[in-house]
Amino acid sequence: MNGIGWRDIEVVSSPSGKPDIVLGGRAAEVLKTLTPEGCTPQINVSLSDEPPYGTATVIISANEVIHGR
Repeated sequence: MNGIGWRDIEVVSSPSGKPDIVLGGRAAEVLKTLTPEGCTPQINVSLSDEPPYGTATVIISANEVIHGR
């Protein structure tokens, strides 16, 4: 996983204000290689702050693609 830079991982806000993670560059490549065949990666993020501290919890899962639904 060498070569992943801070600029490869971006936190963005949806129109509703929900935080989301967008991967680019090497981070996107690594996620693709780690995702099992027949699955789609899902990234969930939760942000919280209570000055002077801030926290982020990120969960990456692989969801099986079910055909015919």
